[in-house]
Amino acid sequence: MADISPAVLTTITGAQYSLSVGSSVVSLTVPATATHCWVSVDPSANTVRWTRDGVSPTAANGHALVAGDSMEFDRPANLRLVSTTGTSTVQVSYHRYI
Repeated sequence: MADISPAVLTTITGAQYSLSVGSSVVSLTVPATATHCWVSVDPSANTVRWTRDGVSPTAANGHALVAGDSMEFDRPANLRLVSTTGTSTVQVSYHRYI
């Protein structure tokens, strides 16, 4: 039987606080050691749409994160964000699993 060990969070590797997301697609500035990121949409923000497959989201297409939502993503360099209306603010923290 294969030995399957759980991933271990080692450290926070960086952050982008108060990242502004508008009608233009935003990609993240990912630290070289980060394997994952945690994105939180501010409670007073508009809905943010996201993709991570290389296709840019639009105000109508992509998965939605509504105000107050948080989600963890692997491969943060592939993540793309756009606001559905106006400008939204998100908080991003980067971390590494081993």
